[in-house]
Amino acid sequence: MKLTPARFQIVFTYKCNLACKWCDRFLDVIPWNDTDMFLDDLVKGSKRVKQSGVRVSMSRIGGGEPTMHPKFKVMASLVRECWSNRGKVKTTVATNGVAKRPKGIGVHYRISPPDTKDHFPVMISPADLGFESIGGYVTPCRVSKVCGRLFDCHGFAPCPYAGTIGRLLQIDPYHSHPVLLGTPEICRHCIHSLGKGLREKLWEDAKKDRIEYPTKTFAEALLRRPMDFKRFQER
Repeated sequence: MKLTPARFQIVFTYKCNLACKWCDRFLDVIPWNDTDMFLDDLVKGSKRVKQSGVRVSMSRIGGGEPTMHPKFKVMASLVRECWSNRGKVKTTVATNGVAKRPKGIGVHYRISPPDTKDHFPVMISPADLGFESIGGYVTPCRVSKVCGRLFDCHGFAPCPYAGTIGRLLQIDPYHSHPVLLGTPEICRHCIHSLGKGLREKLWEDAKKDRIEYPTKTFAEALLRRPMDFKRFQER
């Protein structure tokens, strides 16, 4: 049987030691609570990936700041063991580089410095501006292909932004098994569902105050209490 290949972004925690402007997890304006993943989550999640007929083509540990998880070293080693097939699949860690990075655990660190040059305005809803999404729920978007599908303490979601956007919009995107495509209700409000040229133009327009930012959907969502999701173990 030929397995479906997919990258996964595994989020140990949404805690962060920074609050960068335009954080793509919205941590600069609305931090998460109680998002530390359990060791057992990693084991069960890996088993469900295999049961679903999905082959992990790359594991990326993200956040938040993943090194802030109290058991980061053990967790990273476990990802390499059970998700990355004992190191046969590349495991990277996305970190801001502020905290200490443990060595000798067989992972590659990708450092995004704590400034705004790698951050772009993200609370831009294509639907608010009259644009139609071209990726995410019919075909995989660039984020799900490059960064990977999401697995965190709440379960599986189609991309790293599905949980954060769903949390604001009161839409639960999580599943107990891997999902490879998103839903229109979330993707239509994600700027990463647009083509590169239009996406970059909207980023520039937002930075120069040419469009309202956040756009209407996100501005209204910020006035409400964010949604609380069930834990992976409860699904």
